[in-house]
Amino acid sequence: MYDLFESYALAAQTLDNLLKEHPRRGELINEYQTLCLDMQAEVVALLKQIELAAPQSRT
Repeated sequence: MYDLFESYALAAQTLDNLLKEHPRRGELINEYQTLCLDMQAEVVALLKQIELAAPQSRT
């Protein structure tokens, strides 16, 4: 999961830099937006798996 977080940080930083450029490179921005969204979805899926695998506490 650490590698995924590191990859996301790099992609998000690149996206931020691309958004500051003028003229903007729309196709590249779209690619990085999609990449970031895909990685976010992967993190959510992994966290759900961890939650489902964790023992449920009963109170």
